[in-house]
Amino acid sequence: MRVTQSSLYGSIINQLGSSTSKLMELNKQMASQKKIDRPSDDPVGASRILYLRDSLGALDQYRENVDTAKGWLTLADETLLQVNNVLTRFKELAEQAATGTMTDKDREIVSYEARQLFDQMINLANTTYEGKSIFAGHRVESNAYEKGMMVYDREGNVEPYLQEISGYSDHSILVQFVGSSNTQATVGTDNIDYRFSRDGGKTWSSVKTISAAGPYDLDLGGVTVKLREGYQVDLSPETNLDTSKGTWLFVTSTAIYKGDEETQAAVKFDSTGSPENFNATIKGAFDKNVRVEIVSGDLSIPADVTYRYSYDGGTTWIPGDTTTFTAASTTVGQAVIDLPDGQVVLNGTGDASGVTFDVLSNSIAVQQRVNGGEINAYAQGEIDSDIMVRIDYGLDSGGNKVETSFALGDPTVPSIVYSYSTDGGRTWIQGTTANTAEADLLIPGGHLYLSAKGTQDQIKAGDQFVVHPKTASLDVEISPSDTIQMNEIGWEIFGGHNQYGVKPAFADTEPGKNLFVTLGKFVAALENNDQDTIAQSLENIETARQHISNRLARVGARENRLDVVDTVLSGLQVNKTERLSKLEDVDVAEVMTDLSQQQFVYEAILKSSAMIMRMSLVKYI
Repeated sequence: MRVTQSSLYGSIINQLGSSTSKLMELNKQMASQKKIDRPSDDPVGASRILYLRDSLGALDQYRENVDTAKGWLTLADETLLQVNNVLTRFKELAEQAATGTMTDKDREIVSYEARQLFDQMINLANTTYEGKSIFAGHRVESNAYEKGMMVYDREGNVEPYLQEISGYSDHSILVQFVGSSNTQATVGTDNIDYRFSRDGGKTWSSVKTISAAGPYDLDLGGVTVKLREGYQVDLSPETNLDTSKGTWLFVTSTAIYKGDEETQAAVKFDSTGSPENFNATIKGAFDKNVRVEIVSGDLSIPADVTYRYSYDGGTTWIPGDTTTFTAASTTVGQAVIDLPDGQVVLNGTGDASGVTFDVLSNSIAVQQRVNGGEINAYAQGEIDSDIMVRIDYGLDSGGNKVETSFALGDPTVPSIVYSYSTDGGRTWIQGTTANTAEADLLIPGGHLYLSAKGTQDQIKAGDQFVVHPKTASLDVEISPSDTIQMNEIGWEIFGGHNQYGVKPAFADTEPGKNLFVTLGKFVAALENNDQDTIAQSLENIETARQHISNRLARVGARENRLDVVDTVLSGLQVNKTERLSKLEDVDVAEVMTDLSQQQFVYEAILKSSAMIMRMSLVKYI
């Protein structure tokens, strides 16, 4: 075969180029320590590398979340341990003060320490992590609690007739309603005399009067207690210092919770009156259902709105069958209904007389996007995230679609077909059916209930409802399908009073668990030399200690879970890092060997090429 100089030269150039390319590739791998520099080097390997890098990035974020949650929970753990220590000291003081050998002066001395400990408890409840309040729910930018005052009578509370308290005093206040023995007076009907003491009854203010014409305020020198009309008191003469005779009020320190709480409530209007002209929003923490009836009032004009409420569905009414309360604030289009648990803000126009609604505790208010009006809509269940519900169409008795408006409970349209979304409407679960007569729509974690609101009972295809649960918990993702709560809710730990309403936390379950109410009453009992209340406080302080111990156990359990999760995530990180390294990183020793071999090959090619290129026929002539 004849080999020309041109083909010989081209072959040598190709061989040199190939060898140089291999040498440069090995040199680049040695410099970068990576096998794959661009996707074309190994498309399948590059895809796997990208997947592993994404996985490692997610694991890094999960471990960062775990670290943040550990910080919050560790601080909560340490804080609750300190709370427990303070409660232990309170118990020691209560045991000392409950003995009959202590004088009123001794108890006054003990009260100084007790009040300082009370203030320290508020500071602990306002603990922050990196500037964020750990006990305030989502309202992390402000303190969970602030100092406040509470009022109670000899039986424990005056919630139906106390409307509001404002101001602050660093000493408890004792209030006596003054008059002839065995005489009763009614706020709003009679002029009522009263006096107060800031030193446990040793000295008294001058006698003041609540006028029958109002306002119904107790002026206690820096603290104002507003009483509701209809509050009945038993009078006693100024010579009487026995708090078991006559009506006495005790005004003392508490803490007002300013953060989020998990308790929820929704409003369901009855068919009476004209409820379709009104809607309502809830403020506060309702622990049980309450029915409210607007007795009179027109929201189209700035006139008084009167109401009453019932805890037994309307069998018995507070303040009575023929008496009413007056709305605290009434403007055109709005009235604020004060209830012991909180407030109901009634909005609308027209005559509200006869409008009746139920405040449903442990229910979730629902935002409506309804064609042509609003109907009653509320949700119940363990729903922990937003859910959108869409009415697709109705089904008549023959199974045909009904996309025009139809009434709830219409026998000719017995079924509703609806869809729901848990991701803000990006994807929908379709084809779920409910009965129009019951209008009980099953959704993830619970139920959505729909019912007629007065004359408004129409729905149609396209109507939407948004279930928006109140979530005070701060949850962080610790795995692709798992979250953990990293905060504790102050309302559930320390109790106190809500900023709306006058009823304290746990009032209807176990009052002793309310740490701030228990300690506030104990401080007042010391300052007023009230031995009976001191003895009761001793039992309640122990209940509070047990409650805090239970909350400590909850926090500790989540800390232990985070330790386990962190160990698992660490193991996954090591595993994926090793897999990524095998795909991506070079073996330095192997590359050095290959590099030396390729360098030898390259030099050999250069030498042989030079020798071949020097060959000439002239040498053989």
